[in-house]
Amino acid sequence: YSATASCVTDCEGQIAAYNGADVSNSQVMLNNTYFSPWLAIISVCTYMWYGGRKIIEDPDGSLTLGMFLANLSVIKTVGDNYSKIFKALLDMQSSIENLRQITHLLNLPTDLQARRLSTNMRRS
Repeated sequence: YSATASCVTDCEGQIAAYNGADVSNSQVMLNNTYFSPWLAIISVCTYMWYGGRKIIEDPDGSLTLGMFLANLSVIKTVGDNYSKIFKALLDMQSSIENLRQITHLLNLPTDLQARRLSTNMRRS
């Protein structure tokens, strides 16, 4: 009778450990998801600071306002595209363990030879 409580306690411990690991995994995935967009925003802000100062302080006009805005648009577009690529890479990375498990299961030995011999013996 007391074995049931022990089994339940063991199961609850395993569930708690899994939930803790799942929460940690979710936190890491959320941080990884926000990394690339933040990097793009930081790049845009850095260029805004650098390009804005260059437009204001450069008397010969080597960087025009139109060129500055065009560069800013390009940096934002590249950052957005890199964010999408990074998200796709994170999705692929999260599925690697499942792919390993499927590969392992598909590479396990089969018992087809034994079944064929058994079937042949029954038919004989």
